[in-house]
Amino acid sequence: MNSSARRLAATLPALALVGLMAAWTLWHGLAVLRADMVSAAARQNVNDWALDGQGWDRQTWKDTRQALLSALAITPDDPALHDYLAQLYITQGVVAWDIAEQREAFFAEALDHLLASLRLRPEDGRTWASVAQARYALGQPTGDIQQAWQQARKFAPREATVQQALASLVLGTWDQATPDMRGWLRQQWLHGTAPVRAALLEDAKRFGQPQALE
Repeated sequence: MNSSARRLAATLPALALVGLMAAWTLWHGLAVLRADMVSAAARQNVNDWALDGQGWDRQTWKDTRQALLSALAITPDDPALHDYLAQLYITQGVVAWDIAEQREAFFAEALDHLLASLRLRPEDGRTWASVAQARYALGQPTGDIQQAWQQARKFAPREATVQQALASLVLGTWDQATPDMRGWLRQQWLHGTAPVRAALLEDAKRFGQPQALE
């Protein structure tokens, strides 16, 4: 084999690797596209229902859940799909809040998906806040709720929706809240904008803790 042939042969492994990488990239890209197409309507449903805070008919709910599960089967490493499934269960769990058995069933499913999401994306503050909410809804140990609360505060210190959720959790667990949590809430009250203070006051009344803001 002459030198030119040897040089050409030496490039073959690298070319093969490049080809494999290109094929994988194409396959992964197509998988993401397929998952997006399969779940597009379902994701919109979840967004709409979360904003409305209302329930929906059983068949539409089942169809939405199945579409999200089908998309997750295509791209199992997509934490956002786990988050959408969790929100699907959370919204319905809130609607069924006064029926303990249903509330616990929905929030248990939600928590499973939230923890799956965190295994893929452990520094997402919104997901941590939802974990804290789910643990609260399930009546889990206060220490576990507080640990998720701290993670949400750490990873999403300036997101308004997360801050509102964290404030509600402090008020909902006021008797067990740590000094750090209580101090944080009072700072939110002292330095919050008018809408933030109005929301805090409403939550404080709802949880029967008006003194928390003093």
